[in-house]
This record gives sequence, C-alpha cells and structure tokens, in this order.
Amino acid sequence: MPQYKIARLLPGQVVQFRQMNAMFAEVFGDADSYLAKPPRDAYLQGLLQKPHVIALAAFEGEKIVAGLVAYVLEKSEQQRSEVYIYDLAVNEAHRRQGIARALIAELKKIAQAIGRGSSMCRPTKRKKTCRRAVFTNRWASAKTSFITILR
Repeated sequence: MPQYKIARLLPGQVVQFRQMNAMFAEVFGDADSYLAKPPRDAYLQGLLQKPHVIALAAFEGEKIVAGLVAYVLEKSEQQRSEVYIYDLAVNEAHRRQGIARALIAELKKIAQAIGRGSSMCRPTKRKKTCRRAVFTNRWASAKTSFITILR
C-alpha cells in the first residue's frame, strides 16, 4: 500500500493549490468551476495566508491524490467557531485507503488548535444542511448534521 503524506498547504504553495483544484475538477467532473476561470496567483497566495482558510492535501510523492478545503466561521449565537468542509475529494484510484479519514483527522487537530469550541460540517451543494454520509465514522451520529470537535 502506498504511503501518503497529509499536509496543510502553506503560503508559497500556489502550484500545489492549483494541482489540488485540478484534482477536484477531475473527481467532481466540474472543470467549469475549478479550471475555466482560475484565480491569479496573488489571490491563491492570499487565501493560503488566511488562518481561517484550511487547505489540506494528501501527497503520494509529489502528486496530490486527495484534498480538502475548509473554512473557519465565527458564530454569533455562542462564542465559538465552526469548521465547514467545502471540498473533499479523493482520486478514484486512491479511494478506500483511509485518505479522506486522514484528511478529516488532520483537520480535527487544526480545529482543536483553534480552541474556541469548534465543530465541523460538510454542507451539501443542494441544501444548507450538512452531509452526514461522508462522516459515517465515530465523528458523526444520526442525531446531528455536524461533527462536534470541542465543546
């Protein structure tokens, strides 16, 4: 089984961010959204510098085989933040090897480091509800539509 390295994309890794967007386009079958009008390098560099934008990639050597982009949102109803997973994809040839789980576990560590009572959610494209099907492991339950990380 190949070894994968999970890493947060850092400022200066614009090329890797573009590679991840190309992987999203392939996996989601959505080149119009991910490749048709690519942002300038300065825009992507700015995103990577923002602490509330979390871009994680799974590398097999130098190749990105999976990725996750999440956003930290501060909430108004309580003094807490939530981490929303916007994109999560694994290249078809690398599925069923625990890579998505490893990406989510790394995101969980980052969310815990935020330390203000965070939860994690994957909204669906069709509804403003969170998608439980992606999180069928210990982080999800039938009663909730998000994953609580810290209370």
